[in-house]
Amino acid sequence: MSSKMHRNPWRLLCLACQSKGTLRPIMTGETEALSCDLCECRIPVVEGVPDFLAELEDIAPTARVFERQWALAARGWFETEGVTYNLQDEALMRKTLGPFLDGPEGRGKTVLDAGCGKRSKLAAAARLFPETEFIGVDTGTQLFRRVGDSEPDNLRFVRANIEELPLPSHSIDLVICHGVLHHLSRQEEGFAELTRVCRDGAAMSLWLYPHTRDLPPGSFARRCFTTYYLARRMWGGQAWRLGPWPCFALSCLTIALLAPWLLIEISPRMHRELARFEGAAHRPRSLTQRLRSAVFAQFDNLIPEIQTRYRVEDVQSLVATRPGWEVVSYRDSPDLFPTLAAAGFFILRHHATSPT
Repeated sequence: MSSKMHRNPWRLLCLACQSKGTLRPIMTGETEALSCDLCECRIPVVEGVPDFLAELEDIAPTARVFERQWALAARGWFETEGVTYNLQDEALMRKTLGPFLDGPEGRGKTVLDAGCGKRSKLAAAARLFPETEFIGVDTGTQLFRRVGDSEPDNLRFVRANIEELPLPSHSIDLVICHGVLHHLSRQEEGFAELTRVCRDGAAMSLWLYPHTRDLPPGSFARRCFTTYYLARRMWGGQAWRLGPWPCFALSCLTIALLAPWLLIEISPRMHRELARFEGAAHRPRSLTQRLRSAVFAQFDNLIPEIQTRYRVEDVQSLVATRPGWEVVSYRDSPDLFPTLAAAGFFILRHHATSPT
């Protein structure tokens, strides 16, 4: 039995008996699994990853297409390993998590990345902050594919739905949910689950597709998102029905149609923005790398069935449904970088309960 499963540090809960039972590691022959101490339900473990969706047949279409997206990425169709949206994973996680975890702030804390995507990004975070525990949750089987020979010991992955997390209540200090909630079919339930697992005084970094009305008029961010959304409307918002390969072809076609505008308006400004994002961009970036990043971004735009765009007041209303939570910061910078100044980022805080 692997040491990671043997420790089972999160006290994963059984969803079959409504989280009343605790899952414990067992071995059946050479196969790892988790067994509920109450209902004896068994959860298979694949490459050290508990799979709560193994027996689930009605996985959401969006979850399946994103799983295929990561499969294509693993085959080299998009960006190279260790790069996401042309940003190196280490630099991206440093900018994203540094404000919360730098120095003694991160010691002994537990971070949940809800909708973590590929493993390499969170592995980079675990190496940067070795005294912090990281849990990555996603619906895709890409979690079963290890990157490299070894990963940090402070890193775990779980295949599960965000709307039904097998994690105990009040167990997480920081939730990262970037570019995920707006794709869920049950977004309020997903947000409620993210808040349920948080401890008193926890924080949440939430990135949602911003509504263009909330972006400064004439700003670079507004022009970028307006064009990005236009590309989705070009295909009636229904490209996801075609499947991953036709969507990949449409992504390439979209980039070709937008090429003049991208080369004249976006690429030079983006290059300057990336240069400000220390360590984030591959330099020099080849034309092939730029094209792969652009195609990946468009594929990410076309492939989901649901793409909700949030106004600030929408997020405030959503947060108001969860007692003790409030929006403490909304970034509406006209720039796209650095990450925490990008349009669409909300920083939420939970007020610690006063002792009685």
